[in-house]
Formats: sequence, C-alpha cells, structure tokens
Amino acid sequence: MGSFQSPDDLSRFVAETCEELDRLGLSEAAAALAVVQATGYTTGSEWLGALGTAVRRVQSHFTVPPQIQERLDRIMTEVHRAWPSL
Repeated sequence: MGSFQSPDDLSRFVAETCEELDRLGLSEAAAALAVVQATGYTTGSEWLGALGTAVRRVQSHFTVPPQIQERLDRIMTEVHRAWPSL
C-alpha cells in the first residue's frame, strides 16, 4: 500500500474507515475519527495532528479487528509524515 495521492484521498479513506467501524458496531470509535473529519482546521498539518491523536485514542480504547488495525496503521503512516513523533 502506497501513500495517498492527495489529501482528499486520505480524507475519503478515513470516512470509509469510519463507515467500517460503524458496521462493526464500533460507533464510538467511528465518532472519534468522524469528529476530526467534521472539524475545520487552519492547516493540513493541524488536521493530520488531530487525526493522529484520534487514531491513537481509538487504538488505546477499543479492540479493533485486524482489517481495521491495518487501516489505522495506514492512516498513521500519513500522519507520521507531518508528525513523526505522534
């Protein structure tokens, strides 16, 4: 899996991940990511930081199946481009 071609591609991927979490009955985990999607940020870097924080929250508070963990890892790969230590 390579990097995303644009911020819109990543945003769509996050939205799809939220939908998958909802389908699996993990609505609270989906909401943690969805709130980042619904919030306006001044910069893309700021959005990535908030996204990374939300992913970390999901990872620490919920047990997610491997296919979701793979998606979260892919999101974090993009987050680490702007926030390597997050």
